[in-house]
Amino acid sequence: MAEAQRTMIQPGILKIGEQYFLKVEKFGIPLPDSSLVHVIGYLIAIYYVLDLKYPKSLHNSFIFFELMFDVEVSRQSNAAKQLYGIVSN
Repeated sequence: MAEAQRTMIQPGILKIGEQYFLKVEKFGIPLPDSSLVHVIGYLIAIYYVLDLKYPKSLHNSFIFFELMFDVEVSRQSNAAKQLYGIVSN
């Protein structure tokens, strides 16, 4: 687990026991909620607040989350929009 924490894409989510953390640099910021939906919302928010681009390998996933959370979509992604169309119907 320690290796995964050192090499993970950041900012990111860590779960230790029942507690979720936002991992930013060398810091683990404890999150007040244990709902994965809320935790993903915090992750999207930290990218927005820090004005970061989504990691290329996770770009479509983040755009899908933006669509699910009904926030302004930052970049176009046909794959994410198609997936959202499937799961939202």
